[in-house]
Amino acid sequence: MRAIDLAELRVWYDRLLAELEGTRFEVTWQPPVPNRPKQSACLGLDGPDRLGALMVWDSGEAQLQLADAAGGEVSDETLELTDERQLARSVARMKAWVVAGESTGSEESA
Repeated sequence: MRAIDLAELRVWYDRLLAELEGTRFEVTWQPPVPNRPKQSACLGLDGPDRLGALMVWDSGEAQLQLADAAGGEVSDETLELTDERQLARSVARMKAWVVAGESTGSEESA
């Protein structure tokens, strides 16, 4: 498993924050905690009807959680991210779910 640079996830946070500024969507960032042997960070995206969170560990492990507040639909998917392209696809899936209201799909089809 290849390590993921968590700074790349922060770049996505900054992009989404700028893109969605002034909208009804809230972008959140949970940075890595210093002095932990296994580092992680979390990017969250909340809308009026749908929520998403992407937790990424520096090992490449990731957890993508998507929820539909109105319909009660929840998905919790474990991912293995090996490069920045896969990270970008995961962020795009979360954004499509929360902002555009698209179906969750799968990592392979995103």
